[in-house]
Order: sequence, then structure tokens, then C-alpha cells
Amino acid sequence: MIKKIIMTLVMILSVSKAFSQTDILKENIDEIISGKRAVVGVAICSEDGLDTLSIKGTERFPMQSVYKYHLALTVLNLVEKGKIQLKDKIVI
Repeated sequence: MIKKIIMTLVMILSVSKAFSQTDILKENIDEIISGKRAVVGVAICSEDGLDTLSIKGTERFPMQSVYKYHLALTVLNLVEKGKIQLKDKIVI
């Protein structure tokens, strides 16, 4: 019985610690973007997908040059699989 109580407390403390770290991160980001003459959106997801943080997460933002990164990853993946070569021209 005591072992169950200890395990439950450990789990509660772990969860509350994770939430407080997310809250601290959100506060830090809010502090950085406050007072700026810009609309800033941030979305962060932990590797396991369990922890997320979203600021203006329902708003849409222009991708601008951000999309180039994903295209580069896709191209390098195709090169690695032998489907294309780096010297190949690709129309996008």
C-alpha cells in the first residue's frame, strides 16, 4: 500500500514538474515577444508528442522560406533511397 502511494506521488510530482516547465517556457516566450511590433506564433511538440506548447496556434501564418527546409529533407531522402541524384533537376 505504501509503495502504491509513493508511486502515485512520484507520478503526480513528475506530471506537475512537466507542466511547470511548459508554463515557464511559455512565460519566457511571451516575455520575448511582448512589446514587439509583430504577430508571433509558436508551436512546440516534444519528441514523444506528450508535451505541447502553442501560442496563437489556431492562427495561420505565411510559410515564407520555412518550406525550403522540408523540401531539402525530402530531396535528400530521395537521394539516400537512390531515386534521384543531387545533380538532377527537379521542377517544383
